[in-house]
Amino acid sequence: MVMEKVEIDHKYGKFWFDENDIFNFKYREGVVIDLEAAKFISSERKKLFEGKRYAILVDGRDLKSILPPASKYFSSKENTELFTASAFLVGSALSRFFGNYYLKFFPPNIPTALFTNKEKAIEWLLQYKNI
Repeated sequence: MVMEKVEIDHKYGKFWFDENDIFNFKYREGVVIDLEAAKFISSERKKLFEGKRYAILVDGRDLKSILPPASKYFSSKENTELFTASAFLVGSALSRFFGNYYLKFFPPNIPTALFTNKEKAIEWLLQYKNI
């Protein structure tokens, strides 16, 4: 079942479900994510999930940074309990650095991978869509 097209825009980025029923989150350009921001993002996302599990595509190509306490929270079971898998889009050397840092020091408890190509990320996520 594909979610109704809902788009939520807030100060940290934008949420929406795509045509594959994959949850998308795109960070705003230049945003810095601290623990308070991470908890806000998680809380707003959970409202949309309504207790259901989804694969998530996070576009961090324009992100300035995620502070370590926020990275730790994002990888926590509390945050990932409704994810089947997560794919991170990275572009610049800086976003690749943050993505690799996150995976190395705060490995999530769900399948997680970095991608530079959105179509490949979606293809990878589709295998986890209905878990």
